[in-house]
Order: sequence, then structure tokens, then C-alpha cells
Amino acid sequence: EYAAMPLHEKAMENKWLAGGSVVATLLLVVGLLVIGGII
Repeated sequence: EYAAMPLHEKAMENKWLAGGSVVATLLLVVGLLVIGGII
């Protein structure tokens, strides 16, 4: 049943996991921009 759920429903089931993924992605992007000298 869980495997058949669409991705956004899985995200709603795992709010902390989804939130952590978003934060980690944003930090990674910002970090790459800083390293690249853009910011």
C-alpha cells in the first residue's frame, strides 16, 4: 500500500524526512554557490 502511494503522499507521511531533504538540498546549493564564488 505504501509503495503504491504517489511521491507527495509519501512526503506527507514523512514530514521530518521530507523537511530534512529540502533543508539539506538548499544547504548544498548555497554551499556550492559560495564555493563557486557566486555569493
